[in-house]
Amino acid sequence: MREVGTLDAPTLRRAMALYAQALEAHREEIDSLNVFPVPDGDTGTNMLLTQRAVDEACAGLDGAPIGTLGDTMARAALLGARGSSGVILSQILRGLTEGLDGASGVRWGEVGAIASPEAAAVILVRALEPDGAELLTLYLGEGVSDEEGERVAAALRESQAHLEIEVQRGDQPGSAYLIGME
Repeated sequence: MREVGTLDAPTLRRAMALYAQALEAHREEIDSLNVFPVPDGDTGTNMLLTQRAVDEACAGLDGAPIGTLGDTMARAALLGARGSSGVILSQILRGLTEGLDGASGVRWGEVGAIASPEAAAVILVRALEPDGAELLTLYLGEGVSDEEGERVAAALRESQAHLEIEVQRGDQPGSAYLIGME
């Protein structure tokens, strides 16, 4: 029996199926948006095709541990990614599932630790890094401590060793972090 407040493999599997259904229902609406990085009118279609690859890869994994499910999700999303929006989705799923190895379930409060600010920043930079970038500036928003900013910067330095990473106080309201690359 599943413990209340725990994200287990069956719940995660169901969430992936529901997400594919939601993308199917809203594909045309998402396609109509002019979105970054390429306003090409197929963002919803590409996200749907990527998520379908995840859903299909996970279909035969009933009863598998959550770590196995997470690994399968990340791999299927990357290999099935369509367009830049599919690649970005694959990186988000990778970040979400990265900490699931060896777990039987994750308490909901720990899901945020898996998808931490450090993981979110690394995912964003991996997905959107412009060719030839040499410098990444991390601007800390209003209320973000220097210590927290350094943790995010350390994660970026580890994943992006080729970039010089600098941290600046931006104190911008409404955004914990802004990232600039040049």
